[in-house]
Amino acid sequence: MIGPFASAIAGPITRPITQAGAGGQSLDSAIRALFASAPGDYWDNLAANTFFQDSAGTTANTATGQPCGRFVGQRGNHWLQATSGNRPTYMEEGGLKFVRFNGVDQVMQAAALALTGATKATLVVGIRQQSVGGAPGVVIENAMAFAGSGGFGVFVDNVGPSGALGGGLGDGPNYVFSNGPGSAAGITRVASFVFDPAGANADERMQIRIDGAAVDETQVAEAGTPGASGIPIAGFYLGGRAGGINHAPIDVFCGIIVGDALTGVALENAERWCSIRTGTAVPFEVAPAQFSETGATVDQGTHFQTSPFSVATFDTSATVIDVHGYTTIYNDFAAYAKLEVLVDGVLTHTVSASANGAFSSGRIPLAAGPKTVSIVSGGQSRPSGTVIGTWFTSIRADAALTQSLPAPTNRILFYGDSITVGANATTPATQGYTQLVRAAYAPDSVAVEGYGYRTLEDDAIDATARAAFVAKVVAYAPKIVWMAIGTNDYGLSAWSAADFGAAYAATLDALHAALPSAIIYCQTPIVRTTETANGFGNTLGDYRTQISTAVSTRTSYATLVDGTAILTTGDLADGVHPTTAGHAIYAAAVIAELGI
Repeated sequence: MIGPFASAIAGPITRPITQAGAGGQSLDSAIRALFASAPGDYWDNLAANTFFQDSAGTTANTATGQPCGRFVGQRGNHWLQATSGNRPTYMEEGGLKFVRFNGVDQVMQAAALALTGATKATLVVGIRQQSVGGAPGVVIENAMAFAGSGGFGVFVDNVGPSGALGGGLGDGPNYVFSNGPGSAAGITRVASFVFDPAGANADERMQIRIDGAAVDETQVAEAGTPGASGIPIAGFYLGGRAGGINHAPIDVFCGIIVGDALTGVALENAERWCSIRTGTAVPFEVAPAQFSETGATVDQGTHFQTSPFSVATFDTSATVIDVHGYTTIYNDFAAYAKLEVLVDGVLTHTVSASANGAFSSGRIPLAAGPKTVSIVSGGQSRPSGTVIGTWFTSIRADAALTQSLPAPTNRILFYGDSITVGANATTPATQGYTQLVRAAYAPDSVAVEGYGYRTLEDDAIDATARAAFVAKVVAYAPKIVWMAIGTNDYGLSAWSAADFGAAYAATLDALHAALPSAIIYCQTPIVRTTETANGFGNTLGDYRTQISTAVSTRTSYATLVDGTAILTTGDLADGVHPTTAGHAIYAAAVIAELGI
């Protein structure tokens, strides 16, 4: 895994990792199921009668420092070394058992293991590199292998004596995959290598994951195609290559080799099984497609675009998490390119981007014990015709993550502009007025349909636009709609007050037709320091009057709220947007109006 999170999750676990597999069955059952229709074997360092001093399996290993001549395969394909001088050392450490290769002359072979008939292969292995530097070392030949040159990397070695795979993978040392800076000696990893020669390009033919995270494979050579009988195996080698070359100073805890390309739950289960057997915590990762406090989501490829301050909530016992996001707002509003992390409802961390694109938190430590973690996406703006913002994409943890998605109850939907998305509050996701209302209204629902620079003209220029806007609002299923729109229609001279008023009234009618039971609060714009006539010769007061007029004939479902009574100009940070304290005053006024 790349980055600071790697060291956080690679150390010894402090509590048992559940033996439950991602597919609902036990992990042991999940591993056995891999071989129901595929050849291969697995080596379990937690199983009884697994390590023996001799290759015949007559004298069990019982103490650290003894030579190991047999590492038992649970399906009968054992790692063996008949020559006493070339046997690795049996080790016990922290309750775990493993074999240690010296990187000089120690090697084991599973000569009987064959993947005959298989056209794909997966290796998942628990391993610790003892030292950094020197010549690349092979962990397992004829499949996928580790190297140790200048860092913790992996490479693919020659795949068979007959060259049935075309020999196209080449010699391992030529194809080293680095997954970050050189690692300190002694770091334990769970690594997965998935080989599928049917892939259209090199990256698809070899998928590599370290500690559950994909690593760059751009240096992989083109792979050939399997022979008629699949992948022929003359014998797998552990700790070095046949002929006494490329020995690796490594500790091997466990491993799985299966003649299939594992993906999804099957691969995750194999990694978790190995994580238990290495004393590491392979991270659990969730990339939700559903979010609370949002309307319809839009798949942008790199991220799901949701409404401002959409929330993803997880129940977990994790002590380390890594939060990932995507932002398009950094170049315009760097201060708002951030995600907020709440633990049991309390803001604990802010995750900030440093450039447009994907970003992550790195290691975030959490207190032990069960907890609820919520990730709040950022505010949004539209300075150039395109909505930009910051969105939560995934979370990784050292324990299982169970997403909770409560059904919205009695939802309040705020419709507005930059003020509605918390502009000029220190932390908009928790200190903006809508989010203060959300906190007070919990566990009932509060959502926001708004972005900076928004005008009613954006949504109601004609009947087609109004219909599209109403559809957005309907997706939230609100009980209450709070409309706080109009200050930009005035300030940006979007259109005249009269045109604004006609569209406002038509929008109310359309909303009521679509949501006949919803109550609509029509708040006039709050004060601005300067409210002189705009390009149409209208003051902000003229737009307020239009709102009042529209509501006056629709009082059965619409309630007028005087925005000028909410704040004074002294509560503004820049003449337009409230200060953090101003947002608190604003929230209090809304809470009082709604009787929360």
